[in-house]
Amino acid sequence: MLAPRPPGSEAAFHPVPDGSVLPYLTDSGLALVDEALTIVGGAVVAGRPDRSVIGVRYRNRPVLVDPATYRTAEQAATDGGGASAPPGRDLIGGGAAALPGVGGWPGLSDRPVRLLGSPVIAVADRDALASALAAPEPGVVVLALPRGWLLAGGLDTLTKEVIAADRPVAIVLAHRGNPLDRVGTVAGLVALLRETRAVPIGLIRCDVSVIGAVAHGAALGAVGLLPSTRHQWWPPGGGGRAARDPHLFVPDLLTYVPAARLRALVDDEQDQLLVCACQACDGRSLLRFASEPGTIAGPRPGSPGDGGTVLAAALHNLHATEETSIPVIESSPGKRAACWQRMCLRAVDTLTTVRERRGDRAPAVGAWLTQWCDLPA
Repeated sequence: MLAPRPPGSEAAFHPVPDGSVLPYLTDSGLALVDEALTIVGGAVVAGRPDRSVIGVRYRNRPVLVDPATYRTAEQAATDGGGASAPPGRDLIGGGAAALPGVGGWPGLSDRPVRLLGSPVIAVADRDALASALAAPEPGVVVLALPRGWLLAGGLDTLTKEVIAADRPVAIVLAHRGNPLDRVGTVAGLVALLRETRAVPIGLIRCDVSVIGAVAHGAALGAVGLLPSTRHQWWPPGGGGRAARDPHLFVPDLLTYVPAARLRALVDDEQDQLLVCACQACDGRSLLRFASEPGTIAGPRPGSPGDGGTVLAAALHNLHATEETSIPVIESSPGKRAACWQRMCLRAVDTLTTVRERRGDRAPAVGAWLTQWCDLPA
């Protein structure tokens, strides 16, 4: 969480502090930019896939623009990599700023930097990895990596190449499901962060595992507010369409639950599991999202949540994930990992209890979550 800027403060650029957890937004979530900058202090915004977004400047706050150019190497070669595409428009409707970017990456200077897109890099394709890391433009290289890079077949190569490149990296994990649900991937991620500690590495376009990454030394994490922005669908084809039902983050479970399945978690309307204390919910139950598709019960008039279910769900996810990250971020660096592990252990206990009471209708304990619990203390 970033310290809020005092009202009326002038246009000095505000870099991203080390260990920040920011929201990851797309075009459909840009209505939340003001909320993100007010509550969290920054954001990562996905660029349009059909153009190379240089960046935007928005109230001189750290808004990092991910070009989101997650394509195959063949596609990148065919269209020239997108480098010659015109810049996009900024968040307030004007032309893209002349700056090379808008977010100050942790560990760098307080000047804005650019996120540099690259294709999805096949596991163990060392040449493609080295080529992406050798991009001639200054900035942070976005590495879109299938989860095999975090396992035995790719981890050693990835670690050595990142260290050799000695430049900041933002990792986007790619898989058709949760990339960290494969046993060994969380341990691989933590090993990568440990061995490359001198290099500022971020984990973006992910779920709340970014909090765990920051706890283990990542320079930055960015949590997707929608299902489509919590990993990159890979390989392409055969699915990957945006979920019609919003997914709500349930803090006590550290788990995202489709709105249609919320009622399966509780015995009655008074069950405290779904009563949310985040600023967006203010003590209301998440069951208000479990109404008919496309509607929401009782949004606050005039609030961002008044625009429909998806936006209201994203607003809840923004506040709830940010507030979940606070105990970890506010811990001293040496105690963050233990703080995160305790949170994961509590979530597993709660999920196990709910499953015992509600059966298969309740979410299963995710393999990603048990892996965070099983890391050496």
